[in-house]
Amino acid sequence: GNKIVLKNAVVKKQDFDKQELGWCYEELYPTKKGYELHILFFEYGTSETYDLIVECDNIEITNYK
Repeated sequence: GNKIVLKNAVVKKQDFDKQELGWCYEELYPTKKGYELHILFFEYGTSETYDLIVECDNIEITNYK
């Protein structure tokens, strides 16, 4: 499998506190600091969507077993 680590990450926006959400869509933008990750989640059984925005210095992807 793969492991993705967001280095020195800061949550800029999180408009939900639920645990049972589905991953709908993501976008990654370069910034002056490094990267900004935008993730759109959906709530199962409803049409509600929620945003998560995380800014980080770097992204590290590694393989693990």
